[in-house]
Amino acid sequence: MLLGLPPSATNAQVEPWLARIHAPTGLDLGANSPETIALSVVAEIQKFRAAASALPLRQVRAVQAEIAG
Repeated sequence: MLLGLPPSATNAQVEPWLARIHAPTGLDLGANSPETIALSVVAEIQKFRAAASALPLRQVRAVQAEIAG
């Protein structure tokens, strides 16, 4: 099985699988080096897993303070 799909996979099976993939990946952090590109990819993975907004914390905390206040 390549990439979780059997060798006999049809277009009807492949298309939904491809629809789940998105590229390019990573958040726009101004990354240029391999290390900062890796950081931007990991940041996007964390954003997705946590269902987070990826907004700057100063913005998120300001909104939370207004709600709590």
